[in-house]
Parts: sequence; C-alpha cells; structure tokens
Amino acid sequence: MTPRPRPRPRSAIEGTHVSALRPRTARISGLLATAALLSAALMSTTPAVAVSGPETAAGAHPYVVRLNLGDEADSRACTGTLVDRYWVLTAASCFAATPGSTVAAGKPALRTTAKLSDGSAVEVTEVAPRADRDAALVRLATPATGIAPAPLATEAPATGAELTAAGFGRTKTEWVPDKLHTGTFTLDSATSTTLAVTGKGGSAICKGDTGSPLLNASGRIIAVNSRSWQGGCLGAPATETRTGAISTRTDDLADWLRGVRFTTASIRNALSNRCAYVDWRTPENGAPAQQVDCDPQYVDQLWKLEPVPGGGYQIRNHLNNRCLVVPWATPQDGAPVTQYDCNPAYGDQVWKLEPVPGGGYSVRNSVTDKCMYVPWSTPEWGAPLLQVGCDSQYADQVWKI
Repeated sequence: MTPRPRPRPRSAIEGTHVSALRPRTARISGLLATAALLSAALMSTTPAVAVSGPETAAGAHPYVVRLNLGDEADSRACTGTLVDRYWVLTAASCFAATPGSTVAAGKPALRTTAKLSDGSAVEVTEVAPRADRDAALVRLATPATGIAPAPLATEAPATGAELTAAGFGRTKTEWVPDKLHTGTFTLDSATSTTLAVTGKGGSAICKGDTGSPLLNASGRIIAVNSRSWQGGCLGAPATETRTGAISTRTDDLADWLRGVRFTTASIRNALSNRCAYVDWRTPENGAPAQQVDCDPQYVDQLWKLEPVPGGGYQIRNHLNNRCLVVPWATPQDGAPVTQYDCNPAYGDQVWKLEPVPGGGYSVRNSVTDKCMYVPWSTPEWGAPLLQVGCDSQYADQVWKI
C-alpha cells in the first residue's frame, strides 16, 4: 500500500478542540484551602520572580518556561518548568477562573501558550491538576526538542536551607520583563504540601512568578511558587516590606509526575517502526486501528493510557476520545483491534502492558488474553492492528510507548 499525503487532523495548535482527559476536578487546597485566612494578608501571584535578583546568564535554567494565558482583554502570565519534552510543571492556580476556584482537568479555559528558552511558542492543550495542592502539569501540543528537562528533587529540604527561585515575573523596576531573573530564599518551615520561605537580599516572589521553580542546592526542583507578600515588587504597596512566600512541595510527587507523563504517548511497533492510530476521518465506534508513519504532531496517533482499578489500562485516542477494544465475542487470532466509547467496566477494552526483555511492551487484552500486533507480513502504512496469541519473542507484537 503506497502512503498518500495525509491531511493534518485538526488540533489545538490550530485553535480547534481536542478531546481532553476524562472530566475531573481539582480543588486548590493546602495553601488555597486557607485562602480565607490568608486573603487579607497574602497577595496572589501570577508570573515573575526576583525583585532585586540578577538577570540570569544566557543558557542558565533553560528549562524555565513563560506561560501566557488569555487574549489581550484578559491576559495574564505565569512561569513553569519543563520536566518532560511534552509536560510543564507549574501552579494549578494559574488556570483558576477566580482565586481559589476549582480547576478542571482537560483543555485550559483560556488559550495558553508556552514560550520556551529557544524562542519558540507552543500551544498548551491540556491541564492535569493535583487535587491536594497548588500544582499542575500542562501538556504542550508539540514536544520541546533540544532543551533538557529540569531534574526533580526526591527529598524535602531542611529548615534553614538556601533555595533559588527563577521566573519571568515583575521585578522591582520592570512590569513585564522578558528576561529570566533569579532570587535567593531561606526555608522557614514546611508542611506535608507546602514550604514557607523568605527572600534574602530583597528577593521576592512577584506577580508572574506563580508556578516558577524553587530549586535546591543541587539545582533540582523542590517546589513551585504559589503565593507571596510581594514586598518590593513593582505595583505592590510601598508600605509592604515582607518578602515571604508559600511554595508547593513537589519532592514527594515523583510517582504522580511519572504517571501523568505516561498517560499521553505514541505507541510504536518495534518491527514495522510505525505508530498505532485511528484515522481522524473515522471517529465513529467500530473504526479500525491501523499503523501509520510516526509523527507526534498528528493527534490521531496520540493515546492516553488511563489506569483501571484492579490493574491494566484503557487506551484512549487523544483526538476522538474513544478506546481500543477487541470485542469479547471475537476472541480468535486475527480479530481486529477497533475503537469504542470508553467504559472501564468492559474488560475487553482493558489492556495489560507487560515489559519485554530488551525494551518495549506486549499489549495484552484482559478478556481475550491475546496481544496486539501488526503481522510482519504487512509492514506497510495503513496495515490493521490485530490480536494474536502472546509471544514476545516475535517483534511484530512488541510496542515502544
């Protein structure tokens, strides 16, 4: 079969709707749950960081990202950190319609663009907030390349530790700086979800710094900045001199970060080197899953791997929002893999990912107990995905995720 030029499926980068994660909400808690106590004292932040901290040297902290939300009439900004080629770690409160309000998982309510250190601007297509603290991962429409993600801390800092913040927020004299600035902070105290810090030498967390990283002595992300007194920040009351801030701990979120990053993936056959997809022109139930040349800009070949209680995953198409299935009534070898409305109660659309020696996974249907493959005899573009008795020594049933 000779590949034909493929029209690009509509995607969020072109301003049209892309199906989001199954609706769920996250209440900004921890810090924001105490908003009633803090609102009279703490001033909310949106991007920016060091008041008197120096402008960073060229190439320093290349993983720090400026997030621009909304249009001219309702624009705001935040800071985030690239932790994966697709994912930016930031504060969920950046995406709240009003301070302290619920942030829903899925497509951002306001059009959001991430400006990367290489100068490129990438659309944000998805927000995955935490339910217990002011933190979120946001997904880029296209992967960041050539920028090393920031390393993550896995241990909490000790009281009195010196920490560094880096962000694109206001400074003492600049309203909208276009250069990254840093500041030094001391850890005063910690809870299970937050850190209380105080700026040194006039450093403060300002508007525009919400979501910016707080780094430990080894340069690893220990927290994301959430709220501050904004003492000395441009636009803050002249009588405000406090430089304290509340930051959201991330040192205990490694499993969550890995889990969210794993939920959106390409699924590449180890033998044919092509990717699983459902053509954007066939979004209906029963449409066949096929293979095609891999290109992550085409959202009809991106998948969300959603854990199912009791083990296994649903494999949901990022564009049409339907899940891969082999109907229970077709258990035989050679039965086609198709798509259907997602429902984890139906075991025939639950798949087990089994690691294979040498890398990759077998993708085993939990009802038929057979594995997804593309026969070695049909390596071409458009070949259908089928099921067969599992044997990982055959590379045509091994998948790279």
